[in-house]
Amino acid sequence: MKQDSVGYTSPFSENADLKYFFLGAGRGKVVQQIRDSVLGGMSFITLVAEEGDGKSMVCRKLQHHMPENVLCVSLTSHVESFEEVIKQVFKEIDFTFKEEEKDLSVFEQFQLVKKSLEEAEQRLLIIFDEAEKLYLATLERARKMLDQVNEQNVCVQMLLAGRSLFKENLKQLLLCNFDNSLEQHFQLEPLTGEET
Repeated sequence: MKQDSVGYTSPFSENADLKYFFLGAGRGKVVQQIRDSVLGGMSFITLVAEEGDGKSMVCRKLQHHMPENVLCVSLTSHVESFEEVIKQVFKEIDFTFKEEEKDLSVFEQFQLVKKSLEEAEQRLLIIFDEAEKLYLATLERARKMLDQVNEQNVCVQMLLAGRSLFKENLKQLLLCNFDNSLEQHFQLEPLTGEET
């Protein structure tokens, strides 16, 4: 965490303590609404706001307030491909494959993860921060994977947080033929001078 010469820690740094989370200006309400959406079975959730408006902090606060049966994987670095996303998810949840399962397709491996989650009565929430940096093809494949994995019941969910450019990328995805997965979209408004 960044500190100045008198020991002040900036609440705007990426690793700011959650005690600095500003509940006003609808931020606390958005965390609660997204949490309710996750627990209610929404599989595809988006959060749009501009830089510095609190997207990352909302995502971190949300993770802190999820029940134990929801495994949260936060992907904040830019990923090149869908396969890279999936490998990071497997690594983060510490899922190991048997030798004979290592050559399976990504989808088949994800089905094994899904089965394991269902048996443990758990869900997986994948959080993409800076979602505007995702390649459109990666976003499309991730969205299609959600439809396939959640065909019977929702056990894998995604929260994508990004700037307004991300909203434009989502509009392009409307051209794709997705199943009718449950979706919910949120937006954070910029803080006013009074609120800062």
